Amino acid sequence: MNGALLKTVPSDRILLETDSPDVPNWDVDSLQWVPGDTSKTLNQPANIHNVLSSAASLLEMPQAELAEISYRNASRLFSCQDLEVKEEG
Repeated sequence: MNGALLKTVPSDRILLETDSPDVPNWDVDSLQWVPGDTSKTLNQPANIHNVLSSAASLLEMPQAELAEISYRNASRLFSCQDLEVKEEG
């Protein structure tokens, strides 16, 4: 992924999602696709934290800030502005 390209996306248009299940997962440290046996690395919704971590790193912003931006944008897109995020724990 190209950080310079990602930085051109207006913040009110950023949404985060995991890719289709047949696309391998990202290695967060190297920002590269995980090589090898894809049966162990296939993407799934539980990997959203990897997408958040990679995108925040490329955008040079805190993960919490990017998560809030993406949440607001998704809420607006899907007309769910009145929903609240409940913290786990």
